[in-house]
Amino acid sequence: MLDNFLNKLKEKYILICIFLLVFFMSYLTPYIGDEYVYSFIYPKIVRAENFVDRVENISDVFKSTYLIYLKWSGRVLPNFFQTLFLFIGKLGFSLVNSIIFVKILEFSKDLMLKYEKRINFKNSDYVLLFSLIWFFIPVFFQDYISLVSSINYSWMLLILVFYLCKIENVTPKKQIFFSFIIGLTNESVVIFINLLLLYRLIVKKNKTINISSLIFLWIGSAIQIFSPGNFSRKFHPASLQSTYSLIEKVKLFFSVEQTILIIKVLCFLILLSFYLIKCQNQKIFIPKELIIISCLTLLIMLVIMPRSEPRAYLIPFYFLILSIFILLKLLFFENNYLFIVKGIFLVCLFLSLSKVLPYLDTAKNLDKERKQMLEMYKNENFKEVLFYNNTDELNKANISYRTFEMLTINPYSFTNIIFANYYNFDKVYSIPKGHKLLIIEMEEITDFNDITVLFDVKVII
Repeated sequence: MLDNFLNKLKEKYILICIFLLVFFMSYLTPYIGDEYVYSFIYPKIVRAENFVDRVENISDVFKSTYLIYLKWSGRVLPNFFQTLFLFIGKLGFSLVNSIIFVKILEFSKDLMLKYEKRINFKNSDYVLLFSLIWFFIPVFFQDYISLVSSINYSWMLLILVFYLCKIENVTPKKQIFFSFIIGLTNESVVIFINLLLLYRLIVKKNKTINISSLIFLWIGSAIQIFSPGNFSRKFHPASLQSTYSLIEKVKLFFSVEQTILIIKVLCFLILLSFYLIKCQNQKIFIPKELIIISCLTLLIMLVIMPRSEPRAYLIPFYFLILSIFILLKLLFFENNYLFIVKGIFLVCLFLSLSKVLPYLDTAKNLDKERKQMLEMYKNENFKEVLFYNNTDELNKANISYRTFEMLTINPYSFTNIIFANYYNFDKVYSIPKGHKLLIIEMEEITDFNDITVLFDVKVII
């Protein structure tokens, strides 16, 4: 029994290493604005000053999820899980998040083998797949590491990959259930899976698709997309101010270096595949279905999204990355060509991690420093408080692996008010280290015959 356990452990050693890496990154990454926002029971009128009641029990989790659905977002599953794990705490989230990341890799392996059985997937190939994800996802930390964002995107990716792998192997009743559930995830998952199933049904004439499952997928999708919260959010002043034109969204999309990188690598591999197929009569599998559906999903998202958010592109980007992985394996590694590429990926990954992990340690120390200041202010019963603004330190990392400063000098900014409400302060300010803050508050004058104080001046160091 011990030998079997050790053999299984040996087979999974790379996945164990990836699990530990994701766990430490998840645990070290400080909370930012979204984590504080969803720690409150969502208010009926979405304004910063109305976030006052913290989630304190499971009943509050369900209540807040319902209010988010009505007032802000139709993403039923992400809204529930983000509120739940903010209530549970960072340790619980970090453990589950690490398991989910590993399961995404395992199900991705199964999915690729389902597309092309000739792929000889080795244990070391998980390193290659992880490296592609690490370098090709525009905002890796937002999609996979930070609590609220990763639940909204990578956790929903797991549901999608699981669905694609297993849906044909379950009973019709379970197919209907899982189809309904996947409709409650997020917009990009819903767009992708609907396009994929319609493509198989109409273009590929696949008659094995369960029509009842398709109907329940549409019901779940409608519950999400046509939620009252989505319409409220669309016309919320904050959303209207940050709505971009289609041209602006396209420009921003192509300004992301990972977008150009994926296009270049994928085009090169496809052209090479066509050359080998036409000129050398080799049998090369090109994952056309994944590539076509991913590109269509991106096009639709660019049109319907109010602004360009790289983290929202995770689903189509991920399946383009899987397509790249499949082509790399078939063109090079399966034929023992350019085996050194694996070594190059491993070296690049090690060099990148050697920068990112110390950065996370710095971010954790800055967060610890802020918590020490919080304790000091609470002990002294201060109501107007000042924190260091750590933007310069936090911006030293590449944007893909960066955490962000949530506080500003303006005590009336959305995140400052949320932070103040979370810790029961009246006002919160933030300035860089070494600076002083001069606050001048105008006094309202009601009796011009008795003017004693015109200004209330505060100096906070």
